Amino acid sequence: MTSPRIVQTTLLALVIVFMVTFMLGHAGMLATAAHDHTPGLAPTGKSVLPRLGKTLFAPAFPSGTRLISNDYAYFNPTNPEAVFSQDWIVTSGSLFARNRAGWTGIPDAVKPDAQSTNGTGSAIFRIVTRRRDFDTVAVSFDLLNQQLLTTPKTPARNWDGIHLFLHYHSQHSLYALTINRRDDIVIVKKKQPGGPANGGSYYTLGNPVRYQPPLGHWQHVLATITTNPNDTVTITAYLNGQLLLTRTDNGTGGPPLTGPGAIGLRGDNTEFEFTHFRINALG
Repeated sequence: MTSPRIVQTTLLALVIVFMVTFMLGHAGMLATAAHDHTPGLAPTGKSVLPRLGKTLFAPAFPSGTRLISNDYAYFNPTNPEAVFSQDWIVTSGSLFARNRAGWTGIPDAVKPDAQSTNGTGSAIFRIVTRRRDFDTVAVSFDLLNQQLLTTPKTPARNWDGIHLFLHYHSQHSLYALTINRRDDIVIVKKKQPGGPANGGSYYTLGNPVRYQPPLGHWQHVLATITTNPNDTVTITAYLNGQLLLTRTDNGTGGPPLTGPGAIGLRGDNTEFEFTHFRINALG
């Protein structure tokens, strides 16, 4: 017959084992959660995302890998060999489809031929929408930044990375939201006509925010641009569901860039893919 003392000892041992197992399990969960945290995004609590309205633009990319368009088509619009896109204008580099995503190809500094068979030219990558009627909107997409690189013609610069064009009126008049930069910051700039930067001048709106791009991992990007009743312009950026910055242009370096324009993407010395690209009305 088992004594009461032995029963009590056995029960106590079982309780201790259960508690140790419980604590170790939760410690492991916390360690995993810390390991999975996106680099560079400090915990800010739950962000209230903007309410999205009607989808205004949702381009699709085919499966497989093929050229969508390139700057050869931009500079040779009457050449029958040129490849054009109904959605995008490529002013520099080459835009490919790869597995239903847009892709820069492997960036180089070659001037591409009609089919980009000799190279991509995507070390300097610029695309804008054919449509230019986007005013107060939200732009969202999934982004995979494979690598930052250099070429003999394009050495490393701190502003290398990926930039989202908003209210793009021309190459001299636009807003640029930098998403992934070589120097690990996110920043909003306005470009005005006249100056040393390819015929324009850039003006920074507010202070930069520290952010380390997670190369090789998908990110979700959401940006909004709003023309306010007082003719100022507000730009807000969310990365992976967290509010990263909000900046309002009250006239820095010249009047705010109000009115509709194109939306675009720019890449400098960087290979990337993007998919699920959407432009929505706000509200």
